[in-house]
Amino acid sequence: MEVRPAEPILARATVGNTESATWIAPAKSAAGASAWATGTVALATNPASELQMREPVPIPSDTPMLGTAVLNSFVLSPGITKDTHAIVRMTAWQRMWFGEKIAFQVRIVQ
Repeated sequence: MEVRPAEPILARATVGNTESATWIAPAKSAAGASAWATGTVALATNPASELQMREPVPIPSDTPMLGTAVLNSFVLSPGITKDTHAIVRMTAWQRMWFGEKIAFQVRIVQ
């Protein structure tokens, strides 16, 4: 991915539930992730990622087996000033990481 220096990096994602358990969406809250119940599902940057999102992106609604969740435009980063790498992955909040790790490079272009 190529971005301009210090400009917000916007992204969107479509994720599919290929397992038997329904993904539970976090309850809407102005407090954000700090108010989520343990085990609710979101997309987040992995702890090993150089680039870190300010907050995970919750799935918009409960997603059953073989269902799809569309995560519309979100801020991956408020901006970077040097080349970096990112790793995003699904998380059952405060419980576990799951699914495929998506790793990519983010490069500055002028």
